[in-house]
Amino acid sequence: MTDPIPIYQAIILGIVQGITEPLPISSTGHLRLFPRFFGWDDAGLAFDIALHAGTLIAIVAYFWRDWIEIIRAASAKLRGQQIEDNPYIKPNLLWGLIIGCIPAGIIGLLLNDSIDSIEQNPALNNQVMIVVASMLIIVGGVIFASDRYGAKKRHIGHMNIADWLVIGFAQAIALIPGVSRSGATMSAGLIRGLERDAAARFSFLLSAPIVFAATMKHVVELMHEGMPQNQILPFIVGTVTSAVVGYAAIKFLLGYVRKHNFNIFVWYRLALGVFILILVAVRAS
Repeated sequence: MTDPIPIYQAIILGIVQGITEPLPISSTGHLRLFPRFFGWDDAGLAFDIALHAGTLIAIVAYFWRDWIEIIRAASAKLRGQQIEDNPYIKPNLLWGLIIGCIPAGIIGLLLNDSIDSIEQNPALNNQVMIVVASMLIIVGGVIFASDRYGAKKRHIGHMNIADWLVIGFAQAIALIPGVSRSGATMSAGLIRGLERDAAARFSFLLSAPIVFAATMKHVVELMHEGMPQNQILPFIVGTVTSAVVGYAAIKFLLGYVRKHNFNIFVWYRLALGVFILILVAVRAS
C-alpha cells in the first residue's frame, strides 16, 4: 500500500494550488517546483484529483450566479423569449464558452498523456524545470505587453467568435507546464481588447468545463486503480484547502485588476523563472 502524503504537505500543496491556479503565475509550475525543491515524494493520482476538485469547487462557488444567468439567457433565446438586456451576460455567451473549450479539449485529448509522461520521467527532471522556468519568463513578457498595449475597452457582452477562439487556443497552450491557464487566457483577452476585469472573469468561466473534464478523466483512472484507505484524509484536506484558498484568490484577483495592472504578477513570474534556472544550474554542477 502506498504511503499517504503527510497532512502538512497536503495543506501546503492545497494552499499552493488554491493561490496559483486563479492567479496568472502557473499552478503546474509551482506544483512541480515544491516537491522537487523539498525532496517530497510524488503525491499520487488521488491527491492530484483532490487539488483539481478543490479548484473546481472554488470556481463554481464563486461564479454560480453567473452560470445560472448564462444558462437562463441561452435557454430563453432558444425558446424565443425576451430577456432583460444585460451588458455582461448575453444569450450567446454559453456558446462562446463551448467554442472556447474546443481547442483545449482536442489538444488535451491528443497530447495530455504524452506531456504527463514527460513531466513524470525522473530522467527529464532538469529539462522539465527549464521548460517551466522559460515559460514563466516568456509568458510573463506576454502578460506585460498585452496589459500595457491592449485597448481594455470591451466587456464580455462585446465578445465574438474570434475572441472565443483566440482565448480558447491560449487555454490549450497552457498545457505546457509553466504557462498558466489563467495567464494565457487573460493575456489573450487583453490582446483582444477586453477590460482587465472582463478578461479575468471570462478566463475563470472558461476554465470550469476544462477543469471539470480533467478531474473526471482522473476520477475514471482512479476508479480502475482504487483509492487506498490511507489516502482519504489527505484527499479531503487537499480538496478543502484548495477550495477555500482558491475562492479567496479569485475574489482577490477580480478586485485587484479593477484598480491595478498585472505588473506584480509579471515581476513575480520573472523572479521565479530566474530562481528556477539558477537552482537547476547549481544542482547540475
